[in-house]
Amino acid sequence: MKTVFIIIGPIGLLILMFMGSVKLLAIHICNRTDCDRFNIDNVELRTGIDIPNIQSNECNCSEGLKSNTFVLDLDSGKLERYIQRNKFIAHEALFINKGETEYSSWSAIFNPSTNELKIDLSYKN
Repeated sequence: MKTVFIIIGPIGLLILMFMGSVKLLAIHICNRTDCDRFNIDNVELRTGIDIPNIQSNECNCSEGLKSNTFVLDLDSGKLERYIQRNKFIAHEALFINKGETEYSSWSAIFNPSTNELKIDLSYKN
């Protein structure tokens, strides 16, 4: 019985340490308010919008605001699925997704003719 605890104890401890590390990394990414590191991950965590492979990215940050423009690398066959999966709503020739949480609010506009995704993110204190 003692050998079982000697074997399972360290394995359980390693699993808990791994889970804690992943959670701390997610918190670190979510708390970033700049354009330098983890920009795409931060936007995905805050908005829930998937950002697939990109061709280009333009990011501007100021106090509590972040504006991103991504040119997505999407095939025309995948556009409809991308729009549905990310809950965009049609508005004229564009698709819009807006939302608000306890920590941030956002507005996303997707232009399927240019594959351009513009996301304005406002951080709440």
